[in-house]
Amino acid sequence: MPLLSQASPTGKAFYIRLTTLPCSKTRHAPNTTPPNFVAKGMKSYLCLFIAIAFEIIATSSLKASNQFSRLLPSVITVIGYLGAFYFFSITIKTMNLGIAYALWAGIGIVAITLIGFILYKQKPDLPAILGIVLIIAGVAVINLFSKTTTP
Repeated sequence: MPLLSQASPTGKAFYIRLTTLPCSKTRHAPNTTPPNFVAKGMKSYLCLFIAIAFEIIATSSLKASNQFSRLLPSVITVIGYLGAFYFFSITIKTMNLGIAYALWAGIGIVAITLIGFILYKQKPDLPAILGIVLIIAGVAVINLFSKTTTP
C-alpha cells in the first residue's frame, strides 16, 4: 500500500495510508508496529466473504450475459470471477483449503438459489430445498465444531 510522507508543523515526518484493504498486506512507517485491525482468523473470513460476494455477483451476471453476447453483464462476470479468485487466494494462505472451499461453495449455492428465485423466477422443488437445508447444516457444523479452519 502506498504511503505518503509529509512534514508535520514540528518538522517530523508523518505517514498517511492512502489505500488499504483489511485482508491485503500493508506497509507501515519505519520503526512502528503495524496496527492490528482484525485478528488473523477474522481476516481470512473477511477475505472469504469478499470472494463469495464477487462470485455471487459474477454468477448472477453470467446468466444475464446471455452466453457472453451482452457486453456489460459479460464484463461484470469476468471482473467478478477475477475478484473472487484473488480474494480466495488470499483466504487460503491462512485457512484450510478444504474448509474454505466448502464454505465458499455452500454459501454460494444458497445465495445463487435465492437470487435465481428472486430475479429469474426459478422456483426450487422439494429435493432442492432439502439439499440446500443440508448444505446450510454442513456450513454450520464446519463453523461451530471444526478445529481445522486454519493450517
